Amino acid sequence: MANGEGEVVCVTGGSGFIGSWLVSSLLERGYTVHATVKDLNDEKETKHLLALEGAESRLRLYQIDLLDYDSIVSAITGAVGVFHLASPCIIDEVKDPEVGSRTPLYFLFFYYYYYWSYVKPEFDFICSKF
Repeated sequence: MANGEGEVVCVTGGSGFIGSWLVSSLLERGYTVHATVKDLNDEKETKHLLALEGAESRLRLYQIDLLDYDSIVSAITGAVGVFHLASPCIIDEVKDPEVGSRTPLYFLFFYYYYYWSYVKPEFDFICSKF
């Protein structure tokens, strides 16, 4: 789609370097953007996004926890596409690296499997982690 006027897309990790450039690009193309951040009260995460051209009318910020199903659903509801750039950040001590490092990935896999199996969204999903 060259012109996203009227279309809603979600960018998880919207406050990060890549995410904020993507949000800016989508706003320039006329999309309404649901961008997710870890903390709505942290200006380091929100100020640069709110200053983008088009943000006043077409940017909505959501505070989410990637390990909380309900917080994610509110951000992606109504979206025709999701750009998944966020990753859960777990600071707790990992007692068993074999299990602890995979737990968030398993959670996300089952979350998205459930979502596509039962909700059957009508949008594309783009996932990128470096």
